[in-house]
Amino acid sequence: MTIRNIRIFLAVVNHHNNISEAARSLYLSQPSVSVAIQEIEREYQLQLFERLSRRLYLTDAGQEFLEYAQRIASTFDDMDRQLKEKKDHETIRIGASITIGSRRMPEYVKQFQSCHPLAEVFVKVGFSRDLEKMLLVNELDLALVETPVHNKELEAEKYAADRLDLVMPATQGYEANLEMPLERFLQEDILLREKGSGARDIFDKAMEEHGAGPVVPLWEATSTTALLNAVQSGLGVTVLPHQMAEDAVNGGRVVRGSIRKIRMEQAFFIVYHQDKMRTPLMQDFMDIVRGTQPL
Repeated sequence: MTIRNIRIFLAVVNHHNNISEAARSLYLSQPSVSVAIQEIEREYQLQLFERLSRRLYLTDAGQEFLEYAQRIASTFDDMDRQLKEKKDHETIRIGASITIGSRRMPEYVKQFQSCHPLAEVFVKVGFSRDLEKMLLVNELDLALVETPVHNKELEAEKYAADRLDLVMPATQGYEANLEMPLERFLQEDILLREKGSGARDIFDKAMEEHGAGPVVPLWEATSTTALLNAVQSGLGVTVLPHQMAEDAVNGGRVVRGSIRKIRMEQAFFIVYHQDKMRTPLMQDFMDIVRGTQPL
């Protein structure tokens, strides 16, 4: 016996013990309804209805079964409703590297909560290596990072990319769109993100490939804002993702350029544990991220 049998039995009772009307309400054939009732009777070796003058009447056993069936159907409906509603009340735990967390995470969360207003969103902004550790022990559901992952238990999906630009003070003779020779760049006061960040790893690799590494910066910072402020103050030049300097460029505080013949591109990844069950909430958040720019 299944919940389907119970619902069919209840439909017959609710239609004044009329199998034809119950069948029409359920979009079933009359034989299908009759078979469902017979399956219950065979299961318990009881007669639920008796026929008198071409009409059906509940037996005592049928009346007792009706009381159980109503409670079972009500409990099942309550379970079904609660579990479906739970999807929107769940908590999703998201990690973000410092660049993504400071620039785009508020927008991602805002879009997500417009679709899931009852869901709770926990966000952890930190270093990519720390986010990876949290994914491995199920402290995060997914993370958005700027560096490839190396642990085989983690899946990484590239969802966007951005180029790295040379960022210079708007004063002191630096021209917008300047292609600075590598030799001159190495003579500048260089300000960089901290080791382990996506931008720094890409920069270090590019310098090594062109025989210029390792570069020892005058400043190291976990904050892009701190680097931009330092550049604006004329303390040196830096290398940052294109979009990260957008506001400062538009405000006339810095100018962008490039290091001649060196192209640096930064990829952005959605990362999750390969064994993680991707819930509808996770899928929805990932779809939002895929549909927007990374910075």
